[in-house]
Amino acid sequence: MSVVAPYGIGDRMSKTGWHLNAIADPAGLHMAFTVSYTVRRVQNLRPRLSAESVNKLLDNLGASIKEEKEAPATGGNLVAL
Repeated sequence: MSVVAPYGIGDRMSKTGWHLNAIADPAGLHMAFTVSYTVRRVQNLRPRLSAESVNKLLDNLGASIKEEKEAPATGGNLVAL
């Protein structure tokens, strides 16, 4: 089993439009799902997570993990709390 750096995965996910929160001790990522205030107000939408968006998240996460395994990032831009 290979070990991957969570912050490297988080940086890669940010490039695909998903912004995960970094946590520390141990290093990890936190996911929270929200709908922006602007979208709800302007489009009068009820917030919901569709199967299509979940599949896209999982596809992007899988690709980010694979990329991080193949070419680990050095450093990173995430700040852990």
